[in-house]
Amino acid sequence: DALREEGILGPDQAFWGLVLPASELSAVKDLVSCQRAALHEVRVRAAQSHKEQLPFLQERFKSLGFTDEHLRATLAWIQDLAPVIIHLDMDKCGPFLETD
Repeated sequence: DALREEGILGPDQAFWGLVLPASELSAVKDLVSCQRAALHEVRVRAAQSHKEQLPFLQERFKSLGFTDEHLRATLAWIQDLAPVIIHLDMDKCGPFLETD
């Protein structure tokens, strides 16, 4: 139910069940409704942006001599394996993190 509320439906649920560690799947269940709504909104916006920009990215890859398979592999690496680093101004964000 938690994954469905965030816009992760059908086959995608099985995929994320294989990819995400159990601790992360468990953490999803602990999110409150506003947090789930925020994740859903981010997923919707990301899907729309992906759909709009993919043709330009495909053309760019081809112009650089890469294939669609190279692009798929690159996007898969970014989605599943790339480390994510988020820079925060702790003076500004810290109080919000303490109370959320």
